[in-house]
Amino acid sequence: MTPLNFELCWLMRRDMDEVLAIERHSFQYPWTEAEFLCALRQRNAIGKVVHVGVRVVAYAIYELRRDEIEIVNFAVAPEFRRRGAGRFLVGTLAEKCGPQRRRRIVCNVCETNLVGHLFLRACGWRCVKVERDAYEDCDQAAYVFELRHRDVAQRRLLS
Repeated sequence: MTPLNFELCWLMRRDMDEVLAIERHSFQYPWTEAEFLCALRQRNAIGKVVHVGVRVVAYAIYELRRDEIEIVNFAVAPEFRRRGAGRFLVGTLAEKCGPQRRRRIVCNVCETNLVGHLFLRACGWRCVKVERDAYEDCDQAAYVFELRHRDVAQRRLLS
């Protein structure tokens, strides 16, 4: 398999059609465009996309908090899964953690999203709790995964 050249960019309005297509292919209860725009209007929210050439292959919406980053939405296009796009995106967020900065990244994953659970575990994340009735649109629990600064630093030392 040929290595891909990933480029991390700000999520722009022109990316929205591709982001929505990835969203629909990834989730049982996908966000609408209005929900994306509402999330991105939050003062502390940031949207990023991963491009391969001109194509959007992954995206993340995350919120910067005082001592953590929370990924509120994240997905990879089906044909680019297991090819490094997700690891690239999560890795760039992990680089934002440090002893003088945000100390952890958190992400809620729906209980039935086994692919998401396995992906985050493979990237070194840990499930730290289960929140019942976490979602308004379904009655599933959210598994709260986290990646702490010390885990990122330790992985750097080992590689």
